[in-house]
Amino acid sequence: MKNLYEEHLNESLSNTVHTAETELGKMSLNFDIPDFERAENAGLFLPPRSLKRILYFSELYEKILDVHGSIVQFGVRWGRDLTVLDSLRNIHEPFNPVRKIIGFDTFTGLKSVTDSDNAHEQPELMSEGSLSTTETHVEFLNRLLEVRKVLAPLQGPARTGIVVGDASVTIKDYLENNPETIIAMAHFDMDIYKPTKDCLELILPRMPKGAVLAFDELNYSVAPGETVALDEVLGLSNVRIQRSARFSGAGSYIIL
Repeated sequence: MKNLYEEHLNESLSNTVHTAETELGKMSLNFDIPDFERAENAGLFLPPRSLKRILYFSELYEKILDVHGSIVQFGVRWGRDLTVLDSLRNIHEPFNPVRKIIGFDTFTGLKSVTDSDNAHEQPELMSEGSLSTTETHVEFLNRLLEVRKVLAPLQGPARTGIVVGDASVTIKDYLENNPETIIAMAHFDMDIYKPTKDCLELILPRMPKGAVLAFDELNYSVAPGETVALDEVLGLSNVRIQRSARFSGAGSYIIL
């Protein structure tokens, strides 16, 4: 899911920067290049802040290289961060057969918005159905993951996938159906209180010491529910909330 910090940031970008990034997107659609070279040259259209996010995820990934378990992504939306994690696995540990990466999302926008999500800024973003995808996107994303699977040095059963539905329900079902699951890292980008709290409570018993809890909207007035959920589950004064000094102003993480 595109994080709300970025949605808000788009409103405050200078007209010049916003216009330039929009133009890059348009140019990527009309790039006259052979198809077999198109993906390889996608960096031509990558804005610096998007590259910075990739570097931030690489920094997070390095923190769990010696922690056993899978990675779960709560809030997938278009799949940007999920596919970055997929690539990082191929780079950092290409022959780890048990490092699964699983994304959870409704793909129909925010669900179960509560009073804890009342935002001081841009309250329209905190509404039912906000931040949805297109109707055909789940099918497209599954196909994309199938194609990307061929790029992995280690072949065999798929190790990256998505689970469609309300994560408050689907993560419970997933853990019951996959009792072997250990979670080395969980990244939260659902933006709102209820699913964040529900998922935190359900996954913490599956997270060993050294595992990483990462968040996109802590201490952020547009999406207060994420902070409220963390406070109620772990207590803010009981954890050390860290950030990347180099690559992220909004993203934060906790090492258990």
